[in-house]
Amino acid sequence: METEPCGRFTYCRLRPEVIAELAGQFAAPAASARTATENKRACP
Repeated sequence: METEPCGRFTYCRLRPEVIAELAGQFAAPAASARTATENKRACP
């Protein structure tokens, strides 16, 4: 995130390249979660 002070306000801007990198890091766990929906522990 980049910040830009302007008087009483501070404008915050998300950096698109960081968002894209984070999206890539969440792709594998998301795919794993889709295939593991039936994996549950046995209820006692």
